[in-house]
Amino acid sequence: MTNSLALLSLLASAPNKSALATLLNRVYLQTPLLSPSPFPPPTVSTVMDAFSLTADQSEDLYAALLSFLKQTLHQHTPSGNTAGFVTTLLSGEVDERVVTLLSTIVPTLCDNWRKASLASKPSPPKLSSVDWQVSMPLGNDSASVTMQLGVESAAAEDKVVFEMSTQGVDTFIAGLSKIKAQLSKVAM
Repeated sequence: MTNSLALLSLLASAPNKSALATLLNRVYLQTPLLSPSPFPPPTVSTVMDAFSLTADQSEDLYAALLSFLKQTLHQHTPSGNTAGFVTTLLSGEVDERVVTLLSTIVPTLCDNWRKASLASKPSPPKLSSVDWQVSMPLGNDSASVTMQLGVESAAAEDKVVFEMSTQGVDTFIAGLSKIKAQLSKVAM
């Protein structure tokens, strides 16, 4: 436990629970938690305005909030006891009203931040449909297949159309067989 966490007692002057949640959101969203950076002026101004603090007190409180969030996010898991961790971390260091407020607000915020983080990560497109048509031109012994794949991405659903010869289909099936074999080994 660091002495800076004791500065969180200044949060007792929060006008309401919503103002405190808004402040925690701003600190989280406006600051890269994994790298040291100067205090973002908008967040420090927000702290000054919301809690009637001087600029120095606001920077100190901001640093304490940042330290607290780093420790809490490091310990947070969706099935974990974040409220218990917050209570243990802050008990004896911070005003009990603030401990109670933070232990009720922070678990919900952590869940929301985790969900937002997962939703904002790009994901590879997913196959949604397969359609094909076999073509055999008149007077020609070679057949081909036209494949249409429906591909779903975060933005929209696209159609990918391509043509393969019999040899291409054999290569495609052989590749899919190898993928299936590897997946079967991993699943065991």
